[in-house]
Amino acid sequence: MKYKQIIVKIYAGIPSIHQINLAIRNRKRILVVGMLDSPHFQKWVNELQKQKLFDRILLFPSDSPKVKFARNYTKGDTNIRRMHFKVGKFTNWAIFKILDLLFGTKWRSLQLARVIKVFKPSMIHFHELQHGAYLFNPISNLKSNRLKIISSTWGSDILLYGEMASHKKRLSEVFDWTDTLTSERQEDLELANKLGFNGEFLAPVYITVGTERITQGSYDLPSSRHGLIIKGYQDIPGRALNVLRALDILGDKLLSFQIYIFSADKSPAVGVQAELLASKHNLNIQVLRKIDNSELMEYFKKSRVYVGASISDGLSTSMVEAMMHGTFPIQSLNSAAHHFIDNGINGFIIDPWDIDSIVNAIKISISDNLLVDNASKINTNVINEKYNLQSGIDKMRKLYS
Repeated sequence: MKYKQIIVKIYAGIPSIHQINLAIRNRKRILVVGMLDSPHFQKWVNELQKQKLFDRILLFPSDSPKVKFARNYTKGDTNIRRMHFKVGKFTNWAIFKILDLLFGTKWRSLQLARVIKVFKPSMIHFHELQHGAYLFNPISNLKSNRLKIISSTWGSDILLYGEMASHKKRLSEVFDWTDTLTSERQEDLELANKLGFNGEFLAPVYITVGTERITQGSYDLPSSRHGLIIKGYQDIPGRALNVLRALDILGDKLLSFQIYIFSADKSPAVGVQAELLASKHNLNIQVLRKIDNSELMEYFKKSRVYVGASISDGLSTSMVEAMMHGTFPIQSLNSAAHHFIDNGINGFIIDPWDIDSIVNAIKISISDNLLVDNASKINTNVINEKYNLQSGIDKMRKLYS
């Protein structure tokens, strides 16, 4: 074969710049924006990774992550890329905090624009609106016909912030460029429509996806347990102090119980109030500080009753996790609880502002053995039907199709 023919053949096998660009454009890539330190966000991305729906998953933080995010994913997976910023020995957390103090979130929006232009994702998925989706408002001119944008609400995103004048305009901007909106509650569609949303709506889509099938009898009956576990959030939506006030009223009726309070790390007032209650009534109260999810499950297994109070919520993950372990659920009404709980039958739905309703729900659930044992049987079926993993995966696939 002549040299010229060999050179032509070799040259013909080298892709052109146009072919390379076309191949890059045809790769299915998703950019996921959210709170990298959130176990809920991590569970979603873990399942997304397992399903192999995209050639590349790009992660952009809307928080200031403290942990090494890669630890929560399969080691060696090159299809996940985390957008991070590091200078010398400074951690991402330190750099993010400094830049947020200096420039607010504008610097994040600029970095997000750079990531979109460089990596050209075919989809962007914002997990949570106030920290995540708001970042796209200043750069919404980057929206194109070939770019699908998904936004997912996280409980208080519309129900609470949609009533606030300082947020209504920003939410309307989000709904203007969002193609698909997901929620853990069907009720959020009406709220979003009032703020101008007219795109595709999918609900319920649970951020924590779902769980493997559970079986009755895999735990001790709740009537034999002596634990009372409380979600300790006292923040923008959380109202743990109202629950503690109910415990104060119940007083010596709780002497035979071990009271656990979790997720109170960022709520010093909860820790103070818990200590005061313990001293006043000689109660056994333990504030669980910085425990991981597997440890929390062990406390659910020891607890007869779970109480979560919030003025705004989607599906309370801790509520369904409590139900998975036979714990009798008491959950506030501004949530998706009514889709899982038949009030007074397999749990109680309370008004987070009504201390008397909280007192009454706890009083009945710590004394009525038949109620809590029957509820555990019902809740096994409820979780298997409404929160099963395969259903969650099917919804994820539909969302990204």
